[in-house]
Parts: sequence; structure tokens; C-alpha cells
Amino acid sequence: MKAHLPALATLTLLLAACNQAPVSQPAPPAAHTGSAVKAQDLVVVNVNGVIPTGNVTKEPGQTGSASFYLDPTNGDGKQGCNATGNGGQVTFSLASSNPSVIANAGPSAPVVGCGSLNARSLTYTVNPDAPVGTVVTLTVSAAGAQGTNTAARFTVQVVAPTPTDSTPPVVTPTITGPQGQNGWYTGDVTVVWNTTDPDSGVTSAPCPSVTLTEDTTGQTLTCSATSAGGTSTQTVTIKRDATLPDVTVTPGGTQGQNGWYTSDVTFETTRADATSGIASCEASGTDPLTTDVASHTAALSCTDNAGNTAQASVTVKRDATAPTASVTPSGTQGQNGWYTSDVSFSVTGQDNLSGVGTCTAPAALTADSAAYAATATCTDNAGNTSAAASLTVKRDATRPVLSLPSGVNVTATANSQATVTYAATADAAISGLAGLNCTPASGSTLSVGTTLATCTATDNAGNQATGSFPISVTYAFTGFFQPIDMGGVVNTVKAGSAVPVKFRLGGYQGMTILAPNAPTSAANSCGATEAPVEETVTAGNSSLTWDATAGQYVYIWKTNTGWAGSCRTFTLTLADGTSQKAYFRFK
Repeated sequence: MKAHLPALATLTLLLAACNQAPVSQPAPPAAHTGSAVKAQDLVVVNVNGVIPTGNVTKEPGQTGSASFYLDPTNGDGKQGCNATGNGGQVTFSLASSNPSVIANAGPSAPVVGCGSLNARSLTYTVNPDAPVGTVVTLTVSAAGAQGTNTAARFTVQVVAPTPTDSTPPVVTPTITGPQGQNGWYTGDVTVVWNTTDPDSGVTSAPCPSVTLTEDTTGQTLTCSATSAGGTSTQTVTIKRDATLPDVTVTPGGTQGQNGWYTSDVTFETTRADATSGIASCEASGTDPLTTDVASHTAALSCTDNAGNTAQASVTVKRDATAPTASVTPSGTQGQNGWYTSDVSFSVTGQDNLSGVGTCTAPAALTADSAAYAATATCTDNAGNTSAAASLTVKRDATRPVLSLPSGVNVTATANSQATVTYAATADAAISGLAGLNCTPASGSTLSVGTTLATCTATDNAGNQATGSFPISVTYAFTGFFQPIDMGGVVNTVKAGSAVPVKFRLGGYQGMTILAPNAPTSAANSCGATEAPVEETVTAGNSSLTWDATAGQYVYIWKTNTGWAGSCRTFTLTLADGTSQKAYFRFK
């Protein structure tokens, strides 16, 4: 390939003025004095193909050119442009340091003014046989009537001829980024273009690197490169999908409580990929879930065509089985399944999976009832409610009600005894009467005296009520017979006499009719009405006898002779507890 030289560049060189030499240049010869035209104005040199270092490269046989113009300065003996009005006496020349390689050139056409509009050009040619690597210095000088001043120098280096190039550049993309599947990239992708031409070199601007940061189904990038051999173009299409598929798993069913499902659970899945599309999916877990389980995971894993894999899962709990409930009563247990106190209830639930959450207990039974239905339910933590547990209880905390006589009085019929009958009843309205027992029972034969009868009623619940009443068995005492007067009459008798005290008790009652230590007598005041005791007997001591003929008892009361002149009360206390009195005055 053959290299093109840059366009005409401008190099500004200063000619010495007022005997001042340019920097880094040999001092010019002294200016001639006089009124003729001078050439010490500023010289501007335009050199074709000057590189930044001030050197020019030429191949053997190539021609170069340089143009020059004057830039007016003052202080050189003439104000303004020296070439103005000088009759065309100022010219430019090039002096070669090696005329065999580059011949001297000039002089140029006369300069008639200053500025680029009055520029003059000189051409130079490199000898076709010039050795490669030769460096020739060309010195630019301006000549006028006052002499010649060296303005500046530049070099021309002879370089090897550029080979002929007929092949366009090679354009190669370098692609970096995470590679997926099926030609897709799964992250940012950078494309760097490499353009080469080993013959003439690439003359076009480099192609910029590109980084793709967004997903695309296909973005085409193009790079063109130009050299002396022509232009070539390369394209590359990039597919980028760095986004995971959109995968969801959604459970469906009857939702209970605390995250539990109380029915079969189905799982709805969705899968989508906006760029490369879904390639494959794999599901795991039972669908639908028809058995109770504390933890079940349903999952879906999907891979798109770029190789991105996304997973979605959901974990559910299923408890579709209701718990069980049982009711336990608590209270004082009587008999025959009856309770004889308030009855409270406790509820126990059983659930083998989610566990029992709450139970509802029945209200306590605080009133008598022959059939109280206590019902309760339990709810597990999943929200399932048990069937109602029912328990029938009986409560009778009320004692039977006794109906008893206030007292029973009967008369001894024989041997100081009597058969006693009476009516005793009881009522047990709730559980019913189980039994009524009285001691002594009605129809019992009792001895004289007072007996306390006790009756106990028991209902079917075991409640008991006890009551009692007195039974009095007394003699049929009909009074004292003659010779003793009653009715408050004071009987008069001689002290020391044995007085027969006669009385009946409704028949023969045996000989133990008297209470212990009976009869007795005690002193008292004498009464107003008196009657003499007309019959006495002879006896050494007091004694009791039964007169079967008269059907009466006779107690011989032996009085004390020391009682003469006093009054006493005779008290006959019988075995039935009754007392009979008679009043006496002793003479």
C-alpha cells in the first residue's frame, strides 16, 4: 500500500531582521546599508509534507514543493513591507546540502508584496537513484538589493518506496462477555474492532468499541476500514439476554388459618421469557396435594434459550382433617350416674397434625336436671372444627323432702308395751325416691316411755334427708281409787299408817311399771279441802301388788310416824315417765 502525505502544512520561519538571528539557526550575514530594497522582512515558509519534527520524507524520484511569503516587520531600516515598490527585486531560493540527491532550486519569481497572497513556490526533486536513508538539508533564503539572508532550514529524508497495495484492510471483531447457550450472551458484551493492513497501513479512523448493556434479540454492529488497498466492512450481530425467566408457582385451595390449607391444594405455574424465550421447564412436588402434610414444596425450574435458569417454589401445609373433642364432667358424684353438686366441664381436643387451637366448653350445670346435654367443639390450628361432642349428665343436688308426724302418742296395751303405727313419707322430685327407712319402723312394739323415731329418705342420686319425731307409749292411768281422793283434796291419815294406793293402767302391764326410786313424797303446804283416808292396812314396808280380781295395782305406802302434824305430796312416777300426785296431811 502507498502512503499519502498530509495536506500542505504551514511552517512559520523568521528571517533575521535588525541583525537578529532566528533561534537555533546560524546568524545571517550583516545587512547592507543603503536605500535599496531589503529582504529582512519576516519570511513564512509553506513546506509540503512537513512532519511535526520539521522533517520531510520523500521516496526516490518524488518531487516536493515549498512556498514562501514575506511578513512585514519594522526596525530593519524600512517601515512596512520591504518588497513593496522595489521593482521585483526580492526572490526566494533553496540551497541543498547534497545537490547530487536534491538539486538547488530557485530563484523564485520576484516578490512584489508581503502576505500569503504574494507567496512564491519552489519545487525540488529527489534523485531517483538517491540512497534510502540519505538526509538533505534545504536552506531557504530571501535575496534582495541589499544582500541575501538565510531564513530557515528543513530536512528531506529519503525513504524506501512504498510497496504497491491491492488488498483492503482486515477487520476483526473481538467479543468479550459471558456466553450462554445458542449464541446468546448472558451479561454485558463488549465488541472491540481490530483493523490491520500489513502492506500500506490503515488510513481510516479506528472503529469505536461498543458495550451492550441491554437485552436484545439481535443488534448488528458494523466496522469499515480503509487503506491504499481499498475498504473492507465487517458486521457482527450480538444477542444478549441477561434476564432470568419469569417463573411463578401459586397455590390454590381452601385457606384455613395460620397458613394451613384445609382442602386439596393445586399449584398454578406461569413461565415467560421476553427475549430469548423459554427452552425447557421442570416441575417438582405433588400436584394436586391430596394428603395432609406439615410441609410440602412445589417448585418449577425454567431455563431460557440463552441458558438463564430461574426457579420458583412455594411451601404449603395441608390439614383437611377435623380434630376430635371430648367432654369430661367434674363434680360430686352421687349414685346411679347422678351428680349431687354443680357440674363443670372440661374439653379435651385431639389433632394429629396442626394441633388443637381452641375448644369451646359448655356452661356449668348449676340447676337440677334429669338430662342436661353438654356439648363442645374444638378447632385446630388450621381452622377445622370438630363435630360436636355431647355428654348427657344428671344433676340432683336437692335432698328429699320428708313428711313426718310431729309426734306419736299411744297407750300401752299389755306388759308396758304397745304396737305403734304412724305415717311417714318423702318426696324426691328429680331423681326419684330410692328408699325411706324409719327406726323404729311403723308397726313396731315399743315399751312405755318416749322413743325418738328417726327416718332417713334417700333419692336415686344418693341425697339423704333425715328427720325424727317422738313416740310416746304411756299407760292408761285412770286416777287413784278410794281410799284416796284426787282433784286437789288433801287426804288425812294417821302418821305411820300404811295407805293402799290403788290405780289402773289399762290392764296388767307387769310389775316394772314404776320409774326408778318411785314413788316419792315431799313436804308441802297443806290445802284447804280435806278428806279422811278411810282404809289403811297393816304393813311393815311399802310394796307393789297386782289385784287381778279388781284388775288394778295396789301400792302399799308405808308412811313415817315422824310426819305427824305435816303435809306431804305423794308422787307416783310410772315407767312411762308420767307422774300422778296425791296430797296428804298427817295426824
